[in-house]
Order: sequence, then C-alpha cells, then structure tokens
Amino acid sequence: MRHASLAVLALTLAGAPLLPAQGPGGVRGFPTDDPVLKAMWAEGMERSQAMSLIQVLSDGERSLYFYSLANFGSNCGFFANRNHQAVFQAALLFLIPLARREFSSNRLPQYALNLMAMSAVALLVFSIFTTGSRVGFVVGLLGTAWAGWQLHRIVDNPVKSKARLSRARFRLAPRIQKLVIPILVALFAITALLTPHSRVLDRLMSSDAEAPIEDMRVGIFKNSLSMIPDNMPFGGGAGTFAEVYKGYEAAEGISYRYVNHAHNDFLELVYELGIPGIVLFLAAIVLIGRWALDSYAEGGSSRQQSVAFTLALLIVLAGSLFDYPARTPIIASFTVLILGRLYEARGVRGRKSNAT
Repeated sequence: MRHASLAVLALTLAGAPLLPAQGPGGVRGFPTDDPVLKAMWAEGMERSQAMSLIQVLSDGERSLYFYSLANFGSNCGFFANRNHQAVFQAALLFLIPLARREFSSNRLPQYALNLMAMSAVALLVFSIFTTGSRVGFVVGLLGTAWAGWQLHRIVDNPVKSKARLSRARFRLAPRIQKLVIPILVALFAITALLTPHSRVLDRLMSSDAEAPIEDMRVGIFKNSLSMIPDNMPFGGGAGTFAEVYKGYEAAEGISYRYVNHAHNDFLELVYELGIPGIVLFLAAIVLIGRWALDSYAEGGSSRQQSVAFTLALLIVLAGSLFDYPARTPIIASFTVLILGRLYEARGVRGRKSNAT
C-alpha cells in the first residue's frame, strides 16, 4: 500500500500547477475578487492536503508534526489531533462545489474545471480516511455525498465560463464527467482504507477498554455530566475544566494520560459557563440561523452560499460532539470566515431586517 500512497502523492504533485494558488492577480487560473474563497480553497485545501500526504508517507516521523503531543503515525496535517484534521477537511468538502460555481477561467473549458473539482474531492476523501478518525469517517461520507451530488448538478447545469469552447480541441461529454467522481472517490477511498495509517475500520470496532484516552469518551462524558449539577447555575468558570475534572475521575480510571477537555464542547460549555453560557449559545444559534435564512431568501448565489456555509458549520458542530475542533486556531478562524461570509450574503433582505 506504500506504493499506492506514493501514486496518490505523485498525482497530487503532477496536478499542482492546475490547482488554485494565490497570486497578485487573484487565484491563478480562477480570477476572483473574493478573498474568503481564495483563503478557504488555496490555504485550506492545498496546504493541508500536501501536509497530510507527506505525513501518511512518513511512517510517523515526529519532525513532520507541529506539536509535541499528537496522534503520531496518523494523518493530522497542521493539527495535533486526527479528529480535528478530519472535521476540517470534511467541512471543506461542502465548499468545493460552491468554489467551482464561483471560479471562472480564461484558459480552461468547463469540463477541465469540473475534473479539477472532482479530483479535489477525491484527494480530500483519501486524506480524511487516512486520519483513522471515526467521526471524520462519518462526516466525510456526508460531505462526499453532498459534493458528488452538487458536482453532478453543475455538470447538468453548466456554470458560465469565459473559455472559448469553440476553439477547444477536446471536449468531455457530461455523461463521462458524471462517471469520473464515483470512480475517483471509490479508488481513493479504498486505497485510503487499506493503508496501514487508516485503521478507521479497526477503531470503529474497538471497545473503550482497548482504546487510549482520546477514545475513552464514554467515561469522560459521564464524569463531565457529574460536574455540571455541582457547579450550577453559573458554572465552574472558563478554563477550569482540566483542573476540576481530576476530582471526578474514578480511581480505576486514573492513568498517566491527561484529560484536557471533555471531548464534547457542549458539555464543557455547560459546566464552565452554566445557564448564562447556555443562553448565550442559543442566542448565537438563533442569530446565525437568521443570517442563513436571510441569505437563503435572497436566491441565486446567496442561496447556494447559505446552504454550503451552513452545512460546513454543522459539520464543525457535529465534530464538537466528540471532540473540541472549534477551539483550535485553524478551525476557529475558518468558522469566523464562514460566519462573516454568511452575514455578507444576506444582501438587501438582511439590511432591511437590520434597519427594523
């Protein structure tokens, strides 16, 4: 399987000139004035993907990881935790079709842009499955289904392109394009699941008793739930979880490993901030939901952005049920970018609602 992984890396490097990259005139090959899309696509997908593949081939070389404590031997990218890497890349899957609709090219016909987007999906699937993350496996499947469905719709309803198709020497029929994504995804997914680095199928079937602390979530959840009623109604205080948790661990559960978070951000929020935290969180959800509905009601590209950004946010929230991805600087920044773009997409309707 090492040779298969090398083949994937070779494909990535061979296609690198075609992938979007930042330049003085905008995204290379895809001129656009949207800095958010450029950051999400170029920085998020390309850089993270390259780092992921290097780690997969390194056999756990510690110098390729950015933290002294990490899931060494797993694909973590720029994170310390395989779950954070998988959640981040699964969220990116929901943005690829949106980016494909936004991007245009003076040089490339639409089928080439479609194939590039499909290749990006396949590479992300490979990366997510080689993390070995169980939550990543689930949200990755959801993101792959969404991206595949949306790219099929793009093939059926072509995006306006600046390329002069009449001069193109080669054209790819839509029915052939539709076959590319399931074939690519299947090949990359099977390759990923068979690599020694994945272990996701083994971990799906492992028990808590056999798993390290990052997988002993049931016990951590129980202890975290016990902490909540003792600290109501105002919570134990922001940042106090790790210290207070030690007093709730059962004697048989104590080990040299360190529990730094509840591995469920909602439980940790309720413990630390109590009822005020719950109220603030629900108020934020209502506000963001209003932004999403306003942008959806605008129609056109605002509607597409509303759906894509909302689904990406839901992936981060889903990951927060089993870990703490939103606390990492990369995903926190990514979330802020999405929220800013969602706010901006409200258009006229959003401005009217603000005025009232």
